[in-house]
Amino acid sequence: MSGEWFRFEGPRKQLAEGIEVEAMIEQYFTINELAERLKTSLEKTRLMVKDEPGVLRIVPETTGAKKKSRPKAMYRIPESVIERILRRSANPARA
Repeated sequence: MSGEWFRFEGPRKQLAEGIEVEAMIEQYFTINELAERLKTSLEKTRLMVKDEPGVLRIVPETTGAKKKSRPKAMYRIPESVIERILRRSANPARA
């Protein structure tokens, strides 16, 4: 397999002359971390990011004994998505 199944079209970082790497490592935040930074409630923060493109939503599998209750989803929000949300919130007329 030649690796063509995944192509990163993002920024590149120059390590040394003639050597470039794809700069795809990005910091991710939890709902708690983001709510603390934005000084908003957990619920308001969750509602703000839950349908946003680029947000990772992780839902744990249910076990046989706990199928009656729905497991809570865990969210991981990349820094680029946070910047987009803040830009849109600061300039609602342009959104």
